[in-house]
Amino acid sequence: YLWVFDMVPGFSFFQAPARLLIWYTVAVAVLAGIGAQWFESTDQSRPHWRRFLAACVALTLVGVSGQVWLAGRELTFLVATRNLGILLIIAVILLLLKPASTGSISVRERFWQGGVVLFVALDLLWVAWPLIPLTSASVYSTPITSAEALKDQPYRYFVDEQFSYQVKFDHYFQFKTFGPTDLVHLQPFKETLVPNLGVYAHLPSANNNDPLVVGHWQTLIDLIDKHLPQEQARLLAMMNAGTIINNNPVPTWPTILESEVAVIQAVPKPLPRAYFLSHAVYVDDDRGAVAEITSPGFDPGREVVIIKLEDITVPGSESAPEQMVPARIVAESAGRIGIEIDAPAEGFVVLTDTFYPGWRAAVDGQPVPIWPANLAFRAVAVQAGFHTIDMDYHPLTFTFGLWTSIVACFIIGVAMIRLARHSNNRTSHSNSKSIINNWKNL
Repeated sequence: YLWVFDMVPGFSFFQAPARLLIWYTVAVAVLAGIGAQWFESTDQSRPHWRRFLAACVALTLVGVSGQVWLAGRELTFLVATRNLGILLIIAVILLLLKPASTGSISVRERFWQGGVVLFVALDLLWVAWPLIPLTSASVYSTPITSAEALKDQPYRYFVDEQFSYQVKFDHYFQFKTFGPTDLVHLQPFKETLVPNLGVYAHLPSANNNDPLVVGHWQTLIDLIDKHLPQEQARLLAMMNAGTIINNNPVPTWPTILESEVAVIQAVPKPLPRAYFLSHAVYVDDDRGAVAEITSPGFDPGREVVIIKLEDITVPGSESAPEQMVPARIVAESAGRIGIEIDAPAEGFVVLTDTFYPGWRAAVDGQPVPIWPANLAFRAVAVQAGFHTIDMDYHPLTFTFGLWTSIVACFIIGVAMIRLARHSNNRTSHSNSKSIINNWKNL
């Protein structure tokens, strides 16, 4: 797998081979079916199978002897050798016990077939069972104290990336074994709320455990890791993160909760998820946005950094008052969000959700462009007054894929109908010729 991970484009997008093991699972099941289909022995092959049985017994003895004599060493291959020998012995014995074919399936042969199916099923279960760790339902149902402490907060929470990595891979998921699966061991891990454990309590998180993430968002996360607490507070507040979870608390930040593995602290002055700002700074690209949001004088509560994707008229902000007004989210569902704002002046409504192609916006029913705001988020321009803003997710790739699928299904359907008619015509023609020939013979 490591060679595939390094050399085949696209495989490195995934954090672990778990998703790729789906192909292995399907392949093993198919091979088991093929093996069962061809599982037979003839009178000519029985002597060869008897000799092979002796070789399997020898292979098993080698594995068992190695386990006894090489005690204290890594026994992975010796155990596998022993198990392979045992399975091959059973398989060959089943082959040699196959009853002779008499033209019709006898009761004895039916029992033999059932034994073969049972052997294949037990073989698959034996191999897969160690890979299926079990745990108590209490691991999922036991409340998370840290989540209870955060559930009434109107902000997202943020888990420090380095802390998250250490907790997961230096302590709980070392991949030597599945490790303890009991509640006593896993409950402290749940209390860390590392992504995406917050979903148990429906907590909004500023992190993401998906291996495929938006580049703007990842750049912002990397900036947080590189800066000191004062700059981190500004960036976290800009992300609508009201709390941070790590094991290295900042002395000047209020502590909400402390457990044996993590400390939850409040981020100073977090911004709302949606808000209005009348003052904007315009840049041409991501590099300019990074320079602005990391500059010492940047205050996300007074100004927003807008990346100009198009050369069109933008709201003027030179004489506008620098004030932040919270907006109200009135509707939200998968792929849609509705916002209301009473803007005191011309400016931008900023939504601290990820900017991504495919989102469309309308202000009071009129389509408007969505601007990248503060590097990773969304903003729409509004005039002074009360406005209703609707954002919907309609990616062109989905529309293209939908129509491509419809056309492909139509073509396949037409082709199948034509093939069916052609087959019926050939059958009818063949039957007609047969009837004519029979009449001629009469």
